[in-house]
Amino acid sequence: MILLKKDKALVDILISVFAFTMPFGLIHNINPISIILLTVFTMFLSIKNRSKSFKSIEITKLSVLPLIFFFFLVFTLIYSENLTESIKQLEKNLSFLLFPVIFYELNGHFTKKTKGRVVFSFVLGNIIALFICLFYAVYIFDLESNTDPLFKGSFYFTDLLDFHPTYFSMYLILCISFIRTYINENKTKIKPVFKAILIILIVFICVSIVHLRSRSGILALVLIEVVLFFSLFFKKYAKVNKIVFWLVFASFVTFLMFLTIKGKVNDYGKEYFKRDTHAAVDNRLKNWKASLDAFSEAPFLGNGLYDSGKIRDKYFYINGYDIGIDKNYNSHNQFIETLMIGGVLGLAILLLMLFNLLVFFIKNKKKPVLSFFILLLIVMMTESILVRQHGIVFFSFFYVFFYTNLNED
Repeated sequence: MILLKKDKALVDILISVFAFTMPFGLIHNINPISIILLTVFTMFLSIKNRSKSFKSIEITKLSVLPLIFFFFLVFTLIYSENLTESIKQLEKNLSFLLFPVIFYELNGHFTKKTKGRVVFSFVLGNIIALFICLFYAVYIFDLESNTDPLFKGSFYFTDLLDFHPTYFSMYLILCISFIRTYINENKTKIKPVFKAILIILIVFICVSIVHLRSRSGILALVLIEVVLFFSLFFKKYAKVNKIVFWLVFASFVTFLMFLTIKGKVNDYGKEYFKRDTHAAVDNRLKNWKASLDAFSEAPFLGNGLYDSGKIRDKYFYINGYDIGIDKNYNSHNQFIETLMIGGVLGLAILLLMLFNLLVFFIKNKKKPVLSFFILLLIVMMTESILVRQHGIVFFSFFYVFFYTNLNED
């Protein structure tokens, strides 16, 4: 698509606004509105610049797998017993249709500068969201309720943005990867003071992720750092990444030592990590069992978008797990969730998308892609991220974004 200079500027603004508002998605629907504006403008440009015939479309430039996943979800409507509710669930997954089409239509426009602005906007939005959460926690739980906000953590920290702590952790971990990549690619251009500021920012984000108390988020962060460190160690990549790794590692060690000092700080540490891990694991096992029982009723094509939840509720009841019904629990495992909704075929498509990411990394050696892959793999084991809007948008956007980025290179 041939774009005029004014059109390119508007596309830059719209997609940057979308990236910036991703962590604020549920506040007055600001992020969905930005998606709608970007989609409408892309359609306008497509009609305005109709210079391609259908036969000339280079399908290899289109990220096909998200489209296949979306149309498979459309197919599940055929055997849905509650079509109205299933269509409402399908609407949440529109991102799997919209982003491949948007990126295909605007593929020629996404230069290195454009993608840099998108990354900058995403990181800036998350940093601002993080400071808003900090201010909110201190003001609400310290000044008003006279309660130390650090004792609360988790949902108390992100309540203002209606942002699940694990999903916020995912966003912040990807921010770390983007910042580290920027440092590595511009190590001869950026000043030492600015580099130090960026490294301090990484450490601050890492400590914030610990404060969110998302087990899967912390595990993903540690695993990503370990994998990247060893890849750098054996292949002798840029020294700055080794420095970042050791600073992150040192910050965690220092933080743990701080929490084990005798006296008041030790009490603080006990309160900080006071979470019933056994109960959390037990609840997930019950969620998984009910979901797998539901999957057994339709193993090949699944039970559909809405019906699968009702069948899972039936097994919650049969298994005596009433809290699962009362709190409307999902499977808390994206692989099992997909099995239940789309059967073996649906899971195969999801696994193929993840495998495609790994192939991207092997071919192009882009560290953010590896971080994205590990992040999804870990978090999907404990969360059904494609059930919530924050997870769907995060997965569908960056999946196509990385694909387009790699094609350009």
